[in-house]
Amino acid sequence: KLRFDQGVFLFIRLIVLTGACWALWVAFQFTPEATPENIECFFYSRYGVECPGCGITRGLTALAHGRFRDAIHFYPFVFPVFIGLIIGIVGAFLPDRTWRYLMTKKWVVWTLGLGAGLTGVGILLHWLLRFFRII
Repeated sequence: KLRFDQGVFLFIRLIVLTGACWALWVAFQFTPEATPENIECFFYSRYGVECPGCGITRGLTALAHGRFRDAIHFYPFVFPVFIGLIIGIVGAFLPDRTWRYLMTKKWVVWTLGLGAGLTGVGILLHWLLRFFRII
């Protein structure tokens, strides 16, 4: 019998798995110069200002093709985002019991939280510096 919290947890895992697999498929399918034109930033096309994620597709495609310098040039936080995608994919396949066990370990929770938090703050600060044309 599936409980409510298990159903929600499964739904979230499927969303994460779908998004991460799509991002990696795009990264390996295309090159930074040949990203599809239909993958366009809604924020940029609507307001004329780059969003915090602008450049991530080209950064991931460059990283997937071993062009590390280009990847950092396109999106400075591409490495933590890539690691997050891999963690998301691996985590989506872990059994519930394993997830619950890992979440009882403080070092796992701190590592995931600190990594995601620092990456998020870095992305936001980088975007603000670009938005105000400081960098």
